[in-house]
Amino acid sequence: MSEYTFEFTEFRVGNFHTLRPIVSALLKGPSGSAQAPMLVDSGADVSMIESRLAERLGLNLTSTNEVFGISGGMKVSFANVLAEIRHGDGHLPALTIPVWVPRRPGLPPLGLLGRNALFQQYDITFQMRRGSRGRFTFSPAGRS
Repeated sequence: MSEYTFEFTEFRVGNFHTLRPIVSALLKGPSGSAQAPMLVDSGADVSMIESRLAERLGLNLTSTNEVFGISGGMKVSFANVLAEIRHGDGHLPALTIPVWVPRRPGLPPLGLLGRNALFQQYDITFQMRRGSRGRFTFSPAGRS
């Protein structure tokens, strides 16, 4: 079985910078595809993408609801997207990922890959070592 290892990526917002587990994903929808950086978020139940990206992919955004989380409530649409995570010169096998699409433009500022779907297919290990950028590894789920 294959393991896929990635290095953490430096992420900056103003003067703040940190290392985050970010992958490049090819997202596919009915109207096209787009490469997008996605944060692998072990604390998120769901995956999220920004509304302009969802519209560019041609996702059906008619199913909406008000959802609530740690930062309050917001109106979102629900859709599915096909995601291929880039690794080296290739991609991991495609996954159908349910996504929430906030109706407020600009949210989320970076796409999120939450536990639903992704963590059912892969066991993901995060390793931070002093003096290194750190890394994270995807292994097919159920591997001992």
